[in-house]
Amino acid sequence: VDETIAELKPSVPLYCLRPKTIEATAAWFVSTFPGQVLYAVKCNPEPQILQMLWNGGIRHFDCSSLKEIELIHALLPSAKA
Repeated sequence: VDETIAELKPSVPLYCLRPKTIEATAAWFVSTFPGQVLYAVKCNPEPQILQMLWNGGIRHFDCSSLKEIELIHALLPSAKA
């Protein structure tokens, strides 16, 4: 990460995502949590993150605005919003 930042010298925030870790953690949580798992979209509505959570098995997304509902339906049509 340090090398990438030094090379790019970004002037805006830079996302450093680990897709396999996010997916594996979501899958672990879904498999061990005794109830239904819902992800609050307002926590991080970044489409790449939402897709990784979907890939990890999260199927229910808590939306607090029409914009969030539209985002989930466009990105993950089979999801429950």
